[in-house]
Amino acid sequence: MICKNCTREVSGHFCSHCGQKSAEPPVTLAYFSQQLLSKINPLHAGNATLLGFLLHPAQTIVDFIQCKRMQIAQPLSVLFVTSGIYLLFNAYLGDHTLKAHIAATDSRNIVLIKYFLQSFYQNLGFSLLLTSLPFAWLTHISFKWAGYRYAEHVAIQLYLVSYGLVLSVLQLVLEHWRVQGFSLMSPTLFTILFYTVLGLVFSKVMSAEYHLQIVVKYLLLMLLFIVLLTMCGVVFLWMQQGIF
Repeated sequence: MICKNCTREVSGHFCSHCGQKSAEPPVTLAYFSQQLLSKINPLHAGNATLLGFLLHPAQTIVDFIQCKRMQIAQPLSVLFVTSGIYLLFNAYLGDHTLKAHIAATDSRNIVLIKYFLQSFYQNLGFSLLLTSLPFAWLTHISFKWAGYRYAEHVAIQLYLVSYGLVLSVLQLVLEHWRVQGFSLMSPTLFTILFYTVLGLVFSKVMSAEYHLQIVVKYLLLMLLFIVLLTMCGVVFLWMQQGIF
């Protein structure tokens, strides 16, 4: 048997060279359940694993799907850690003007929106996990030619969401500097770069190359998904008001 991580010969339950299990399971929904219940520690393979993901996100995703998991950060672990980092930065650098305005408003719609926002951000990791599941289904249907299963698309989206959270932290820092009078980049330009980077990483995972067509299609799917989520939120508000 050949070790999937280091490609050396394996004779037992573990590889004697790298320590990975000889029968490392493929990416399935059951695998994610085990990950969720296990100890969350993205740095289990060394202090450079999370940094390696940030520097080489596409390669990390591909390695995870190909069962080369000893030296990479796991998707659920990265998601919850980056969620915590984002919440920490947002608590100190985020724009609280809108929050104060919402808190002082008695409108029923605004109160419901406030409740949704608070619930979402207080449970950011789980919220992003749940929204990744339906979006992964969209990418699975739209990019079937890549040969990835649905669960593998879930893994891809979890990594991309985590990477997006890190970029969002950078956005918070840049916006804070802009407010202080040190404008390095306009918010519009950063938003364009933000989604472009995510699209490029996705393209690299899908085809091992950067293809504009894949990037555009992925961004359009993301836009469609955001519109659908917004519509669901509006319908829920209408139901709360007894319109339906």
